[in-house]
Amino acid sequence: KKELQSGSFTTLPQTRETAHSKEVAKITSSKLYKEKFEKEKGKSEYNNMTVPPDIQHAMEVAKCQSNFAYKQEAKAKLHYTPVADRPDIRKATQAAKLISEVGYREKAREEASRGGSMLYRPDITLATEVSKLTSQVKYKEKFDKELKGRKPQYDLKNSKIYQTLKDASELASEVKYKGDLKKIHKPVTDMAESLSMQHSLSTSKLSSDVKYKEKYEREKGRAMLDFETPTYVSAKEAQHLQSQREYKKALEHEIKGKGMLALATDTPDFVRARNATDILSQIKYKQNAEHDRATYTTVIDTPDIIHAQQIRNIVSQKKYKEDAEKTMSHYVPVLDTPEMQRVRENQKNFSTVLYSDSFRKQVQGKAAFVLDTPELRRVRETQRIIS
Repeated sequence: KKELQSGSFTTLPQTRETAHSKEVAKITSSKLYKEKFEKEKGKSEYNNMTVPPDIQHAMEVAKCQSNFAYKQEAKAKLHYTPVADRPDIRKATQAAKLISEVGYREKAREEASRGGSMLYRPDITLATEVSKLTSQVKYKEKFDKELKGRKPQYDLKNSKIYQTLKDASELASEVKYKGDLKKIHKPVTDMAESLSMQHSLSTSKLSSDVKYKEKYEREKGRAMLDFETPTYVSAKEAQHLQSQREYKKALEHEIKGKGMLALATDTPDFVRARNATDILSQIKYKQNAEHDRATYTTVIDTPDIIHAQQIRNIVSQKKYKEDAEKTMSHYVPVLDTPEMQRVRENQKNFSTVLYSDSFRKQVQGKAAFVLDTPELRRVRETQRIIS
């Protein structure tokens, strides 16, 4: 130390501390920092990196979060002993190998190396036949060569399947079905031929505008009845009751949901007779007479009034209910239905002799149009058929 301190300026010894301080001074010096900055200006260490740190981190996170890496990690962590010698596993492995494209190609290469021709393989032959059959060109050529211009060897009209389908269509058709039904049930009338349906059809035809005009043209020039006579009032009320609106209302309230026995007492004939009795009853008749006494003189013994009174006496509600109550308690056979009883009762009441006597005594030679109504024509036709 004494030797080192001999001069005015002394140098520090080369110790660790001095070397470290010199290195720190170089690094932190502004001059060296600027020189290094000038040398590396325009360069970037980020561009020289193959994979930046943030990208590397993102890739690792994506790998950890991916399903594939998760499954691989799960498989690696699972500790179990695989059973590769089970029969079902061996069978599945063998099936996978046979079905796989690699196994199929290996088998094809082995067969080709043995010298076997692929043209005579069953699958190749089947594919060739299918392509020929499904090709449109071959199909048309075969049709032109073999079938065009020739009669078919097998007639479909003579086949059992065609005959069966034809018979089924004929049986299912409405015309044939109705014809067979009429042949089977000849004594029984269907809805279209029943008395109530015929009465409804005739009423709708008479009340239509066309039929009304035709009747007006036919009766033009004849002796007309008085405007406010009881016959005209009765016909007007009957036309109003038999209109389409009233008929539909009666259908909704009286016919729907009722049985045959209830319908037997609510037939259009019975309703018409009951309405006739109500209209021609003594109370309503007196009310109409008192109301119209100043306008006309009532004629009680006209043919239509007498005819209505006879219908009221014959088909009265009391007698009809007595017959219905008698037959309601016991079983009614097919041939003894209320409709057949009503037809037989009508046959007795409107027999040819009684009708002819009444016609000769009361109507013959008089202008009474009531006896030639559609209802009476229907009754006469029914009487003639059932008699």
